[in-house]
Amino acid sequence: MSEPPPRDPDSDTEADRTPVPVRERVDGYFRNGVWVPRGTEPDPQPPSWRERLEGRFGISLEDRRLWIGAAAVVLLVVVIAVSASGGAPARKPREEREFLRAVAHGQAAVKDGNDITLVTAARDRASAVCALLPPGGAVKDWVGTITKVGTVLGGKQGQVAVKVADDVQLHTWSRASEDAKAHTLVDPNSDVYRELADLEKGDQVRFSGAFVPKGATCIHETSLFARNGMLTPGFVFRFTAVGPR
Repeated sequence: MSEPPPRDPDSDTEADRTPVPVRERVDGYFRNGVWVPRGTEPDPQPPSWRERLEGRFGISLEDRRLWIGAAAVVLLVVVIAVSASGGAPARKPREEREFLRAVAHGQAAVKDGNDITLVTAARDRASAVCALLPPGGAVKDWVGTITKVGTVLGGKQGQVAVKVADDVQLHTWSRASEDAKAHTLVDPNSDVYRELADLEKGDQVRFSGAFVPKGATCIHETSLFARNGMLTPGFVFRFTAVGPR
């Protein structure tokens, strides 16, 4: 293979003799997406978290529109959270909380007690409950969960039971023969009856009514066994209003 002829320097064109410009490499750094040559000004401190955030997302934290948008998002989240909490338990009225406190005290007393403890704990519970209830045993706007709703066997009268705490229920009688004097069963022509028609087991409700007394005691607990009556009590109750909370 022959070698190319030597190049004559005199034959170079003007373009060949023009030096190719070389881009100067200047020591520096990027700050907020902008190249900052070193030496042009005193080196600043490293970018703060705010500057890094603004540079990364191309925003300015001083822009009022950004804060207005963020506030709108937060407000929307709060509204959604409040709406979603519709199934959360409602706060019980003070009178209901005190009633349950008295019941819980009796439950704790008999848990490891003997037969004498059952007698004294039941008496103490009745005294505490009757002291906080008004004459007639009426209460208003208590809250609980429906555990039973329907009609009595072979009749149209309504029966209902509401759980106000774990193992604590307020209920009507379930048979007309039991209810001859208490009148807790719900009249089919009453407003309460219509309210019950829209409810089912598991619904959280707000209700009003009155405890049914037994003898000299303002409450009537219906368990067959005394220990059950203290640990898992059910109290006879006459409902005057029941509705979803």
